[in-house]
Amino acid sequence: EALSTDLNGTPLTDMPMTWWHAAFRSGLKRIGSACVLLQPWEDLSVFSRSWCVWQLHCAVSTGTPLSVLISEREKQRLHDALLADM
Repeated sequence: EALSTDLNGTPLTDMPMTWWHAAFRSGLKRIGSACVLLQPWEDLSVFSRSWCVWQLHCAVSTGTPLSVLISEREKQRLHDALLADM
């Protein structure tokens, strides 16, 4: 949002939710893909923040391809944690 929303213009609260809904979904379709960064894997804000969950919902409901990204270090940490929990 920081790269696509004028944070110095009209107060964001003045924009109706229908505008946000249409603008975001339209932009997502034009971009054509979305990604989720799993870092740190054990404390993912993407699943605990309502705006992030809504963004994921928009990606899934519009059929937008969704990539999951994780660094090699986080991948190894996740792997080690899964093995330790077995």
